[in-house]
Amino acid sequence: MKPMQVLSKGVKAGTMMVREGSLLAELPDVETSACLRGWRSVTALDSFSLGRKLDAVGLHLFFLAGQVTTVAFGLGGEKSLHKAVQRIAAKVSALDLNCLELTEIARKHFIGLPYIAISAHLYHIQQGYVLQNLEERRAHAAQ
Repeated sequence: MKPMQVLSKGVKAGTMMVREGSLLAELPDVETSACLRGWRSVTALDSFSLGRKLDAVGLHLFFLAGQVTTVAFGLGGEKSLHKAVQRIAAKVSALDLNCLELTEIARKHFIGLPYIAISAHLYHIQQGYVLQNLEERRAHAAQ
């Protein structure tokens, strides 16, 4: 396994990604950059720092136990990396969560076939101290 340091557009293991249209817009001092359609990467902040900034304005960053993983076959170029990150973002979107942290990006081989494996932790940004259930998150996302 060969860990990859940086994905295209500065996305690397440890990068926080936030769905566009989330409450992150209430933080004017947080820099983000476009990385996927519908998703932005948070630059220069890890999950702890982002959580502190959110707490300062009355928002909360919820960590959900477990992680999601996906793979994309290819030689590890831009295209396969982009495809793998899209798959992770799609899994998070399906749960109506609005934030994730990439935890591992690695090149691997299986029976001589190269692929990229990506893992991510799930997060959700919202107001209130109790995590919304799936129906509440879906209703909020539809607004």
